[in-house]
Order: sequence, then C-alpha cells, then structure tokens
Amino acid sequence: MNRLLVVEDDASIQGSLVDFFTGREWYVQACNSVTAATAALAASRFHMILLDLRLPDGDGLDLLRALRRGGDRTPVIVLTVCGEIE
Repeated sequence: MNRLLVVEDDASIQGSLVDFFTGREWYVQACNSVTAATAALAASRFHMILLDLRLPDGDGLDLLRALRRGGDRTPVIVLTVCGEIE
C-alpha cells in the first residue's frame, strides 16, 4: 500500500484530502504543522507528500528545502490557498 503524508493546517481541506485518498490504495497520515510533519517523516517513509506552504509554526517550503538538503527525494505536491489573484 502506498503511504501519503498530508501536511495541511486547515481542518476542512485536510479532511477532504484524507477522505479522497483513503481507500484508494493509499494509507494516509495527516499533520497540521511543520513540527508534526518532521516527526512523521523521521518515523516513517512516504511515497508522496501533499504539503501546504502556510503552516502555523513555519513555512512548508522551508520543510521541503530541508528534506531535499537531507537527500529525501519523495515526490511533493505543494498546496496553498491565496486570498486573491493578482
């Protein structure tokens, strides 16, 4: 079974993503902060990460940079919500 890490602090969006992927050959683990995601990544290997950029305790992009610097090449899909389009 494929393992997916969802890193999203908005409970509604996180719940929708977890509901969508669960049962579609994905085991889904969800986190709502950089701290929780870092702990999850230290404890388990994932096949894919869905990563929000704006998290309450840091920037998802900083987390991604740290992963890449450490040699982690897990595919990452970056998600973010913007209040307006310029």
